[in-house]
Amino acid sequence: MMLAFQFHKMIQWSVRGIQVVCFCGILYLGFYSVMDLTGDRLTIQEENTLQIPRYKPHESLVNLDCQKYMKEDAPVYIPRRLADPQTLSMSCDDIKARRNFLNITYPEEADFPLAFVRALFKDYILLEMELAAHYNPNNFYCFVLDSKADADFKTRVRALSTCFENVIVADKEFEMSSRGRNINQAQYYCMEQLLEKDWKYVLLLENHDILIKTNQELVRILKLYQGANDAGAFHPDSMADFRRAFIKPGRFTLDKLKIFKNDTLNDPSRELAIAKSITASALTNEAVKYIFKNLSVSNLMEIMNGESFEHESFTSTLNANELLNIPGGFTTHCLDKVNVDTIVRYTHWGSRGCHSRHLRHHVCIMGMGDLRPNMMTRPQFTVNKMMPSVDFGAIGCWQEFMYNKTHLERNPYIDEAFYVNLPYVEWNRLRAEGTLEREKFDCKEHEREHLSRY
Repeated sequence: MMLAFQFHKMIQWSVRGIQVVCFCGILYLGFYSVMDLTGDRLTIQEENTLQIPRYKPHESLVNLDCQKYMKEDAPVYIPRRLADPQTLSMSCDDIKARRNFLNITYPEEADFPLAFVRALFKDYILLEMELAAHYNPNNFYCFVLDSKADADFKTRVRALSTCFENVIVADKEFEMSSRGRNINQAQYYCMEQLLEKDWKYVLLLENHDILIKTNQELVRILKLYQGANDAGAFHPDSMADFRRAFIKPGRFTLDKLKIFKNDTLNDPSRELAIAKSITASALTNEAVKYIFKNLSVSNLMEIMNGESFEHESFTSTLNANELLNIPGGFTTHCLDKVNVDTIVRYTHWGSRGCHSRHLRHHVCIMGMGDLRPNMMTRPQFTVNKMMPSVDFGAIGCWQEFMYNKTHLERNPYIDEAFYVNLPYVEWNRLRAEGTLEREKFDCKEHEREHLSRY
C-alpha cells in the first residue's frame, strides 16, 4: 500500500515537472529574440507578448545572428546581397506565409490612422519585407509605379495589393527619374486616391526610404505636431545654381500660376516665395483635402518638373506660403533667416561616417555598421537609403529589430521636447492659440534648439 502511494506521488511530481517545462518553453517562444539594442539588454513589456509570433526572416538570412552584428563591439561582418528572384509565388497564402503581416492595431494607435504614399521602381522583396515589418490594418498604403519598371516587378506589386484591403496601387503609372521628373505628379496622384480614406497624416516616400520609427512612435510624435505639416523650408540661395535656374522674377505670381481655383484670388501683385526641401513630407488630412479642393497646382508642378531636382521645392513651397492658407502650413518669414529641415527623412551625405562605404548620388547606402550609429537613435521618421544589392543582411536585421520593437518591446522613449519645439510645430501652436506674432517669431532659436539635440 505504501509503495503504491509513493509511486502515485512520483507520478504527480513528474506531471507537474512536465507542466513547468512546457510553460517555460511557451514563455521562451513568446519572448523570443526581443532586442533592445540601444541599451544592449532584453526588455519585455506586458502586452500580450505570448500571442506575437516570432519574426520570419528571409530564407537567405535564417542563420544570420543579427544581435551579434548590431552591437557596438560587433565582429567583422561580410555583407549579404540579394537580387529579386526570377520566380516567386505571389498567391496571397504564400505571401503571408513568407512574412509576418500581423493584423493588430494597439489601442493607443486606433484613433490615429496613418497613410503612406510610396513611389516605386525596383526591389520587390525589399518592399514586401518593409510592408510586413510595419504593417498595420488601421493604416493605408498607396504605391505608384514607375512606367519603366520591370514587368515582373509591377505584376508582383499589384498582386501584393490584392491581399490587403488597405493596400492600393495607383491605376496610373508615371515615367519617373532619379533627378525628380514626375515624382510629384506620381505621389500627388496616389495621394488623391486616398482622399476618401480615414487617416490623420500621410507620409510621402520613395523606393528606398526605410522607416526607423514604429507605428506607435509615429502616432505619438504626430499627435505632438497638433496639425502642423512637416515639409521643411530652405532658402533658394542654399541650392546650387543649376538647381535654382527655374526661379525667375515674375514667374510665380498668383495670376500666372492660376493657383487658386477661385480665380478672383489670383492677385497679379502677389507672388509665391520658393522654398527648397525634399519630397519626403508629412501632411495632414486637412491640408491634403484643402490642396485638392481649393488649389490648382498643375502649373506650379509642371514648372518644377525638370531634371535638376526642381521637384524638391514643390511641397515645401506650397506649405511655406501663408498666402495659400494651407491648414498646418508654415511661413516664408523664416526663409531668409534659417534653413528649416524636415524630420521625415534622414539622409547621410558623403563617405564620412558611412560605414558601408557605399554611396549613390553622394548619399550613404546604409549597411550593417550603420544601423546603430546612423539609424537607431535618430529623431527622423525614415532613412534614405538601404538597398538589397548593397547589404540585404542589414535590411533583414533592421526589419527584425523594428518588428520586435513594434510588437514586443512597446512604449519606447520619445524626446517630446524635441518635437514640440520644431519651428513649424511651434509656429502652428502659437497660431492656434492666437498668440503668434509673425515678426517676433525667432526662427533661429527654434531651429538651433532642435538641431543641438542630435
